[in-house]
Amino acid sequence: ARGGNTVPILVRPITELDTARNPSGLEEPLFEVIAGHRRHQACRAIGINVKAIVVPTMTDSEVALSMFDENSSRADITPFESGRMYSTWIERKLFPSQRKLAKALNKNPSDISRALVLAKLPKLVLDAFESPLVLQLKDADDFRAILDGTSRGAVLRLAADLASLPKKKSRAEVIRLLKEASSDKVTVGSTNGLRKTELLVEDQCVGSITWNEKGR
Repeated sequence: ARGGNTVPILVRPITELDTARNPSGLEEPLFEVIAGHRRHQACRAIGINVKAIVVPTMTDSEVALSMFDENSSRADITPFESGRMYSTWIERKLFPSQRKLAKALNKNPSDISRALVLAKLPKLVLDAFESPLVLQLKDADDFRAILDGTSRGAVLRLAADLASLPKKKSRAEVIRLLKEASSDKVTVGSTNGLRKTELLVEDQCVGSITWNEKGR
């Protein structure tokens, strides 16, 4: 009815007209959508031109921050989604460090670190939950202790068992059970005082060591 989108999208020109970015060999300018992907798709779907503001120069870091602002104003991003986003930005070297990223987003550096912990959890652990989107920032502190201990193998095996349940347990219950599995005070057989630790290679158990109170 308005003849187009009432809020313009943001785009930046693509200056490299190589075959990778411009496979058709077009000589006309190409543009990359920075903010407003849904508005762009909606206009294309009904066959009308999209109204856009062209930002002549914008770095990849500025693009990332613009996308972050766009998503934050639309809806709350879960800690897991945020962590995946931060991880991608750091891997692409859009920000030199977690601290620089936290400053750019005006966020607590410890919250950035916690979100990254959630984003890098093993798939076996993520599958134990109904959805990784239920994870909370405070859970990252628990996972640091759960997965950094000597019983990582036992934790992953339990996570796999929890993932196979027909009805997934609650977030709090899964974390409680994984905490119990991570305890390094594992009694072996019927002999009191023995402890056991597993040797892992790429999260696969390849052996174990059992010792008594005297370290034998």
